[in-house]
Amino acid sequence: LQVARTVPVRFDLVFESDNPVWDQHAELGEGDNHWNDRANYNSPDGHIEQNGTVTGKVYLPNNETYDINAVATRDHSRGKRDLTTYKSHLWTNGHFPSGRSFNLFALKAHGFDGVAAGRGCILVDGKLHDANVAVESGCWLTHPSELFKPSWLTLDSPTLGQVEFRAKKIINSVPLLLMYPGADHYWSAPTQSATKTLTWVNEQKVVWEWDGEEGHGHLERGNSRFSAADPDWQANFK
Repeated sequence: LQVARTVPVRFDLVFESDNPVWDQHAELGEGDNHWNDRANYNSPDGHIEQNGTVTGKVYLPNNETYDINAVATRDHSRGKRDLTTYKSHLWTNGHFPSGRSFNLFALKAHGFDGVAAGRGCILVDGKLHDANVAVESGCWLTHPSELFKPSWLTLDSPTLGQVEFRAKKIINSVPLLLMYPGADHYWSAPTQSATKTLTWVNEQKVVWEWDGEEGHGHLERGNSRFSAADPDWQANFK
């Protein structure tokens, strides 16, 4: 692995938003199938997100400066993480010029069929609409060769019906290593563990399309079955 030179970075950024805060656990009862506490290894005691914008500057050495004006999402999770049952997940959002946006966190876990836990929301005209990932939805990583392939995300909403977002272009992928059981995070090249005490997820930027409107967002996803030594995986970066 070749590692580039590292340099100190200073930033002055401001997050702003008039959008409502989405609470994944709001108004959920014990029997609600949106969220299975036993399968929620990421945020068992709560998770909130808010879409908005971030502006400011990033300063590098030698007077190199970048002006930032971008869509952004801030989030916060609560509860003790235990990723020993981690199978795969989708954590994603999209922002559109009209002001519409969406958020989703869905988890698959060993010992559970299909989507074990998860919930989403769609923001239209300043109002949050509850949503759930559809059974037929794409964007899950099911094969190493799919990392940069266009895909689609389908959400089912009681108030909006079925809504489809097309991932027209996946721009990049930065690996994030997760150490079991407590989900310690490290920026790292994909790595394998003979003791199965780690996995990695992929942080990706996406160009979305929703009913002809183009927007941008973030897509985090992974699959515990993938091997960093798989030629199909390595081919993504050649």
